[in-house]
Formats: sequence, C-alpha cells, structure tokens
Amino acid sequence: MKINPEAFKKAREALSLSTRQLAHKAGVSEITINKIEAKQPRIDMIRKIVIALELSFDEAREKGLIMHDNNNASNNVKD
Repeated sequence: MKINPEAFKKAREALSLSTRQLAHKAGVSEITINKIEAKQPRIDMIRKIVIALELSFDEAREKGLIMHDNNNASNNVKD
C-alpha cells in the first residue's frame, strides 16, 4: 500500500485540525503526523489516523489518502 501525504494533510485541514489536534484525536504523537505528511508512515499509525479523520479504509482509498502499489517506493507501507 502506498500513501498520499498531501491527501492526508488536506483531510486534516478539511476538519480544521492542527497536527497536534489530529495526533491527540488519533492517539499518536504529533511527530507521527509530521512523518506521515513527510512520507515516512507506519501502517499501524495510518490506521489510527484514518479513524481519527472519521474515514473507513475504503473511504481513505476513495479520497486518495492511501493507494495499492506493487512497487517498493520509500513511501510504501505494508497492509
């Protein structure tokens, strides 16, 4: 799975959340949010943040936050 850091940021901003507020809501550190938006995610953190953005994984895919990818790019995460 590949993530779209820009889409995560847009989803966060659409809810008028700061990185700190989203981190608190998702139960992760603000550093984790910053890493995701800088293309360095961990899948367990992605799941928590997708939930905090009030999205299902399918909705996150539809909105372009996460995508399936068979390449080994640096911003891939394992499902």
